[in-house]
Amino acid sequence: MSKIFVDTIEPKTTGGSITFPESSTFSGTSTFNGTSNFTGTVTGASPTVIVSSGNAGSAVSNLEIDLPTDASYHKFELSIHDIYNSGDTDLAVAFRTSGGSYATNYTYSTMERTYGASPNGASGNSGSGNAQIGYYNLGNALIEANSYNITITNNKTASYHTKYFYTAYGLASNAYATIRVGGGSVNVAEINDRLKLYPLSGTMTHGEWVLYGWKK
Repeated sequence: MSKIFVDTIEPKTTGGSITFPESSTFSGTSTFNGTSNFTGTVTGASPTVIVSSGNAGSAVSNLEIDLPTDASYHKFELSIHDIYNSGDTDLAVAFRTSGGSYATNYTYSTMERTYGASPNGASGNSGSGNAQIGYYNLGNALIEANSYNITITNNKTASYHTKYFYTAYGLASNAYATIRVGGGSVNVAEINDRLKLYPLSGTMTHGEWVLYGWKK
């Protein structure tokens, strides 16, 4: 076995490329600048990837995020910070039928605990026109903002129903500390290639967001 000891490897020309042979091993800390393409099986790499990300938005009617539908993904998680609405109202999520319009048939269930009250919630069975991800209204000020983690599964195949599950924390519209948990599904077995987050009325303001993907 031959070994090469170097500090830096650069292509002959600026912007050129370097190809490593099969079964190459890198030890220690390796940094790859620019675009790196890996083929075959990469072992030791994280199965979690950043699919997309975005900056904060102010007074928007919705936030739309594309969802990959290729078979290499097992699930996705959307992490979004500090959502509040222009008025006291609930938040909802919708999924787009691949290449078409947003589905209008959902199931959902929410469960929340807010300061000074017993756990409470709501649900919508087959035929619900939206999939709510809140019970106690989100408020209309930054101090009442909520941060969400939303997990999405089964969107890549028409053999199953796209499902989502979420957890969140923030203040309700009465400024009471509230923890939120729930889930739901598209009530039709179909491929869904986009997610939309939106308030039931008015506009919403949100912080930065990241969509993570878990590879199989």
